[in-house]
Order: sequence, then C-alpha cells, then structure tokens
Amino acid sequence: MRNIHILLAILTLSLLAVACGKDKAKDEGKPADATMAPEMKPEAATTPPADMPAAPEGDMPAADMPAAPEGDMAATPPADAAPGEPKLVCTKLIPEELQKKHGLTEVKDAGPGAPPRVMNCPFKKDKAGYSINIVCPTWDEATFKKTMENGKKSMKGAKDIAGLGRMGYLGNISGINMLQAWDDDTMCYITMSGDDEAFMTTLAKDYFANLKPETLQ
Repeated sequence: MRNIHILLAILTLSLLAVACGKDKAKDEGKPADATMAPEMKPEAATTPPADMPAAPEGDMPAADMPAAPEGDMAATPPADAAPGEPKLVCTKLIPEELQKKHGLTEVKDAGPGAPPRVMNCPFKKDKAGYSINIVCPTWDEATFKKTMENGKKSMKGAKDIAGLGRMGYLGNISGINMLQAWDDDTMCYITMSGDDEAFMTTLAKDYFANLKPETLQ
C-alpha cells in the first residue's frame, strides 16, 4: 500500500505541476507549452518515481501542493477549510451506504495532501487495498482539460471510460492500475488505484454520483 500511496502522491504532484506551469506561462506572456512539465511517454511509465519531474519552486499555491509522503502515511485529521473552500472528508465522500453497496472496509482520511483541497482515502475490498485521491484545484476549465489529457498520456495502455464524469480513463503506472476521472458536478478530479479495473470503474461512477457541491461543504 505504501508504494501505491507514493505513486498517487507523485501523479497528483505531476498534474498540479503541469497546470501551474501553464499558469506561469500565461503570466509571462509565453506559450503555455513552453513552461509545462515534459509529458511522460507511455513507455516511460515504468521508470522509478524518483525520475519524475518535481514541481517548480514558487509556482504552486500552498493549498494546492500535496505534502511529501512520509512513512506509511498514517491517517491524519483533515485541516479546517477556509471560507468557501471544500472540506474533504473520506467518510462523506464515500458514505456508509456506498461502503455497504460495494463491500468496502477501513475507509479513512489519510495523506498525502494539503487539506482542504486534497485528500487521499484508502480502503479495502475483500482484503485488497485500494485508494481514491481527490483533488479540487482552483483551475479554469482549459487548464483542467489540458492537465487531464496530459495525465492520460502519462499512463501506459490508457483507455477511455464512457459515462464517467467529463473525462475518465484507465491505465497503468509502474505496474499499478490507475483510474483517473474529472467530475461533471464539481471542479474536482480523482485518481484511484487498485487491481480490479471493473470494480474501480463501477465504484468511480457511484462515487461521482454522490459527489455534489454540497458534499464538499
């Protein structure tokens, strides 16, 4: 599970770095692609996490920056949300009825993240470990779309998932199955990791059906 959490942290950090690089390019009057982090080719998806590009210093707002993973990422309580910020709580994002429907256990708030806009929710299904990392960044739609497209390109064997939010796809990074999707009711996206792709797809659709603006308050 520790490796899965670390990969989630790196993938989230990489996507945030790409989006922030685009914002910086706009500020300097340069083409966005000139300052974006280099796109990861599918065949490079199996490279060690240490080789992935780090976020540029000073570019990323503190609230968007996921904290570096530490140890086994023991559960920590979410920070209080500032006025107008979403408060992400795993047992609210994955409520009891959803847990019972899919046979989920041990749902908890955990790192990595910079609450209130980032939260990782590990859980178990039939003793197998899974995790849903949700991020609600302050991006415009163009930045969001470009960042999600880059996330898809970074995965090996990525394939689209029909009917999952505004954009959803499954792929593989360093031998771990990853599902990534952009919600259609909120400006949030999720990254789910685990073994069973069919289960992950079904759960993601129910997760998004539950995810409403009021769920984040």
